[in-house]
Amino acid sequence: MADATPTTPLCVTKTLPFAQTPLTFLFSHLLAALTTHLVAERGCPADLEVGEQQAWEQEAILARARLVGHLAEIARTAPASAHEILLQRMAAVLEGLISSEEPGCDAEDALRFSVPPSGAGMAGVMTLLRRAARGIDLMAELPRYRQRVARLRAVASADGAAASGSLPAKAA
Repeated sequence: MADATPTTPLCVTKTLPFAQTPLTFLFSHLLAALTTHLVAERGCPADLEVGEQQAWEQEAILARARLVGHLAEIARTAPASAHEILLQRMAAVLEGLISSEEPGCDAEDALRFSVPPSGAGMAGVMTLLRRAARGIDLMAELPRYRQRVARLRAVASADGAAASGSLPAKAA
């Protein structure tokens, strides 16, 4: 891998050091397993016979098992550098996406990708939420918005009264 662009003169191109580590090795195999899994998940071609369809489904199960195995191995491997932490995070996102389709999977899995309440990133999230709340409050104070809200409330109360039967019926 070189630190260069197509417009970089050859005399200034330098080779970047790359050491194959257990995590980079696993991640490269993860990408191959992901490709196999995606091909298998697209579904079995309709023109296959029953035996071939069963073989396709068995291969899809094995491809998923290989992929999940690589993801688990990456999660267990200690990163050797900051770059490898990013590889582990990408693998964790992939694992969350793949496991989100399993039966019994709740929306709680999505919480794994949220900011922890006491984390450093939460201050930025809270700032954005406060800014959004202020914007909503400012918008609610606009005259046109207040008029529309008043009309919507009138319609809602009329609908509620009609549903409860408290309004007199109109004569035909």
